[in-house]
Amino acid sequence: MKEDVPELAARAGAVLDAFGATPIRFVGGCVRDALLEREPTDLDLATPATPQDVMRILGEAKIRAIPTGVEHGTITAIVDGRPFEITTLRRDVETDGRHAVVAFTDDWREDAARRDFTINALSADRSGFVYDYFGGLEDLTHRRVRFVGYADERIQEDYLRILRFYRFSAWYAASFDTEGRAACAANVDGLARLSGERVRSELWKLLAAPRAAEAWRAMRVDGVVAGLVPQATDVACLERVVATGEGDHVTRFAALLPMMEAAPLDEIEDRLRLSRAERTRLNGARFDGLAARRALVAQNQFARALYGTPLLPLVDAVLIDSGIRADRAAEFARFASNWTSPRFPLSGNDFQNVGIKPGPELGALLRELESWWVERDFAPSRTDLLDRLAKIVQAGGALRA
Repeated sequence: MKEDVPELAARAGAVLDAFGATPIRFVGGCVRDALLEREPTDLDLATPATPQDVMRILGEAKIRAIPTGVEHGTITAIVDGRPFEITTLRRDVETDGRHAVVAFTDDWREDAARRDFTINALSADRSGFVYDYFGGLEDLTHRRVRFVGYADERIQEDYLRILRFYRFSAWYAASFDTEGRAACAANVDGLARLSGERVRSELWKLLAAPRAAEAWRAMRVDGVVAGLVPQATDVACLERVVATGEGDHVTRFAALLPMMEAAPLDEIEDRLRLSRAERTRLNGARFDGLAARRALVAQNQFARALYGTPLLPLVDAVLIDSGIRADRAAEFARFASNWTSPRFPLSGNDFQNVGIKPGPELGALLRELESWWVERDFAPSRTDLLDRLAKIVQAGGALRA
C-alpha cells in the first residue's frame, strides 16, 4: 500500500494556492481512498484558520465561498463547479449521542481524535505526506476497521457510528473487529434516537458494499437489525443477489424482506423515511411480486416481461426470486438496462377510422390487438395490425385466433 498521496494536491490546486502559507491538509476519506488507489469522491480539507479567516482567504482569491456549516466550522469552496469542504480544526465539548457541541482548536491530533475510525483519522499535507496519529496506516494495510480510542465512548458520542462500523467494515475490512462489534451490540438501544433519514442513508451505503451480506449477518447476530428493521432477515437471498453482480441497494434491501402485506411495509417506510420511488420498488418486489411477469422471465421471454411495466420493480423482483436461476436473473437485469420499449403501432384514431366509436368497445379491442402483437414478440407491423383489425370488424368481433 502507498504511504503518501501527492496526487491529491493537483485536484485542489486553486484552494491550496489561496491558502498560501496558512496550514491546510486533506482529511478523511479522500486520504484513505487515495492510499488504497481508489478514486476519491469528496475532497475534504481542514485548517486551523477560523471560519471567518477561511471566508476572507477564499474571497481574496476570488473563490466562491458558501458558509454551509459555519457554526460547526465548515465552509464550502466552489472551484470550476466542484465543491471542497474546508473545516476548522475542532474538538468536542459536549455530545449527546446525536449531536456535538464543538470548539475550534489548532491541534491536528485533537481534531483527528474526534473522528470515528483510525482509517478516517488520517490527514495529508499539500506535499502528500500522511499524518497518522492512531495507527490508521497499519489498519489499512491489514484491512482493519477500528474505532479511534475506546469504542464505547465513540459510539455514545454518536450512535450512528454503530451503522458506520458495519458499513466501513463491509467496504474496507477483511473481518469485523471484535472490540468494535462488542461495543455496537452493547449500545444498540441508542439506535432508537437516530432519525430515519440518517439510518436509511447509512443502510443504503452499507448495502452497496461488496461484503454487504457478511455485514448484515453480523448485524443480525449483534442485535442491530432487530433494533432497526426486524423484518429484514433473509441474508441468504441477499447473498444470492450480491453474487449476481446486478441490482442496487434497494434491490438488496428488498432481498432481505419476506413476502409481506402492506402494514409491515408501512412500518418500514415510517422507520426509514422511504421515498415514494423506493416504496414503489419494494411493493413490486415483495408485496405483489409481479408474479406473471416473473413467469415470463423464467421462460426466457424478457421483452414480453418488460413491456408495459415499471422496469426497476420487475428487475428487483426477478433478482430476488429463488425460482429463477441466478444466471438467468442476472442476464435479464443486463437486458433490462439496455432495453427500449417498442411503441404499439396503432392509436385510437385507427379504430375510429373503421367505425368503432370511443368507449369500452374500442378500449377492449385495442388491448386485444396489443396483446396479440406482444405475444408475437412485437413483430407484426402496422399494416399487419390494420389488416387484423379490419378482419375482426368484418367478422363482427368474432375473430380471436
